[in-house]
Amino acid sequence: MWLKPPALSDEEFQRVRAQLEKLLTVPQTHEVYRAKRRSIFLANDATLGRIAIKEMRHEGVLRRLWFRYPRYPHAMREFQVGAAFEALGGQTPNFLGAAVERTGFGLRRVLLFIRWLDGVETLTEYLSRLDPPRSEVFEVLADALIGAARLGLVHGRHSSENILVDSSGESTGAPPVFYMIDFAFSRLGHGFDADGFIRDLARIAHWLWHEQVLDPAQMDALFACVARRAWDGAEEQSVRASQMSDELRRWQLVLDKPADATQP
Repeated sequence: MWLKPPALSDEEFQRVRAQLEKLLTVPQTHEVYRAKRRSIFLANDATLGRIAIKEMRHEGVLRRLWFRYPRYPHAMREFQVGAAFEALGGQTPNFLGAAVERTGFGLRRVLLFIRWLDGVETLTEYLSRLDPPRSEVFEVLADALIGAARLGLVHGRHSSENILVDSSGESTGAPPVFYMIDFAFSRLGHGFDADGFIRDLARIAHWLWHEQVLDPAQMDALFACVARRAWDGAEEQSVRASQMSDELRRWQLVLDKPADATQP
């Protein structure tokens, strides 16, 4: 079964699907990432260009049945939320389609086809190169996160590893571009969810703290920048920045890991 991204018309998807089906006839050997039941392959198509194929596998009869009936699979949520976010104008790599492979015993695997982004790095890597990060970088990052949240996105499992950065235009004065990825635990509501946004931001900040990318003063500067650009009025901005700091401390206590420990 194939799933169409809402950003593509039926006619466009028929053309794209024909090319994706050809990719499935060729064994994918260029695996660039593997973690448990997930893999990402890089494929080259003469028409579509470089494509990321994200494969989520459900091994074993019981697991396949579990994800076919009682539990909604994360891979399906990732496609549906991510593709809907893109259709609303969200900044994310283009979703080209999804293939769902079922058997008589349930859901075997889901394949997501996403346009590959060349020359990008994670937010962790990007900020680690800046010493220190410039205030205008925080402003562009804040606007990107706020813009995504105002489209209704609550990521749910956000981190600085789930934001890709294209900084190739900085040499000519263009700001970096931030792409949101990995929507397996996300939801897309109607409008801005302030509480969900603060939780997402705290999770991003927690990873930056964990990787020792930002010091406490820089973290406070990021929170203050986000609050200024997301809310009106000095009093509310101060309250919201404090909420971000409190949520970050909660994550630090819950995980109970020093900054140089391994993230669970």
